[in-house]
Amino acid sequence: MSAPYPSLTSTYHTTSYPSISPSRPELSTKGKTVAVTGGAAGIGAHISRAFAESGSTQIAILGRREQKLRAHAQVLEKDFPGLKVLTCTADVSSASDIDRAFANIKSAFGTVDIFVSNAGVGATNETVAGSDVDAWWNAVTSNLKGSFLSARYFLAQAPKEGAVLINLTTGIAHIPPMFPGASSYAAAKAGALKLFEYAASENPEIGVYSVHPGIVESDMNAKSGVPPQDDASLVAHHCVWLSSKDAKFLTGKTVWAHWDVDELLARKNEISGWSEGLTLGLKKLDLEGFQLPNPEEATK
Repeated sequence: MSAPYPSLTSTYHTTSYPSISPSRPELSTKGKTVAVTGGAAGIGAHISRAFAESGSTQIAILGRREQKLRAHAQVLEKDFPGLKVLTCTADVSSASDIDRAFANIKSAFGTVDIFVSNAGVGATNETVAGSDVDAWWNAVTSNLKGSFLSARYFLAQAPKEGAVLINLTTGIAHIPPMFPGASSYAAAKAGALKLFEYAASENPEIGVYSVHPGIVESDMNAKSGVPPQDDASLVAHHCVWLSSKDAKFLTGKTVWAHWDVDELLARKNEISGWSEGLTLGLKKLDLEGFQLPNPEEATK
């Protein structure tokens, strides 16, 4: 279909397609331990299912609602014989909760190979001037601190090779301010983009990606009043593709799940050479290839 938004690829998807199908042998995650925050509802539930489809037999799902976690775990284990799902009740903005979750995962499964940071809360739908201070800051804390803790605890235990860290972001984080009332959500998500860019820079052996999932049917989007435009299978299967070796050239960058992966792969050499492209920065300020000057030279 033609892209309703600016797109890096001429083909624009709103639902899954063969190249990102979890059933592709090339995308198999067999033998990989996967953890997904917010993994029992909305997008997260689709993501955890996608990794079961791609062959993972050890999946941990984190969330605040224990009953929801257990119900989803039971469905997955029924649908995928041999799959073990560990439920971890946790608030992603609580360091003690995340620490405990990783300890439980290590005890049950060992090291986490693939981690998807998906949990978060939506915008307060209030202007900056008219916002409730506590509600605004809580939205930032839940989203940004949650992303930080997820990245921090995953990276501390990640294997040296083959590990993957995925951040579910939003287009609101990098497009002009078109949605009044979304400042808390946009600020937190923009901060998380830069956080994951640093995570990629500091850990070049690990694949670190931020992906915009589109607008899918979920409790969070229902509160925003924006009607769904995309199927959740698109981003769920895209996360499986990002976990493959094919996607490594995109580490440290932000992509949209809608972009056609075959077109991206065809431009692999070009995109790999972008030091600034698909990252958060100042438009019109050309920083491509920029490096910090030698401190001694800078003072002359």
